Amino acid sequence: MRISDFDLAIGHLWHCDRCRQTFLDNPASVMTGLKLSEDQRNVLNSLAANPDLLLDRLRHASTDDTAFERATSHPRARLRHLGSTVRVPGNRT
Repeated sequence: MRISDFDLAIGHLWHCDRCRQTFLDNPASVMTGLKLSEDQRNVLNSLAANPDLLLDRLRHASTDDTAFERATSHPRARLRHLGSTVRVPGNRT
């Protein structure tokens, strides 16, 4: 089953401190190259507006619990930084 770019972004933000900080500083910068609807972009922007609750809100931003679990365990969510179009070999987040 395909995982949406939105769920992959949520999954990666859950794992990666560096991308999470970049996201909080400039949400648009981590959306580069992602196929997101306007509603999904609005959800991500609203998450960035309240950094103190980000991790809790990430958990509930996905379409459902199963999608969140799939996204956080998906290799692409762990290995590809947001805003980049290439994977850095051997880079762990």
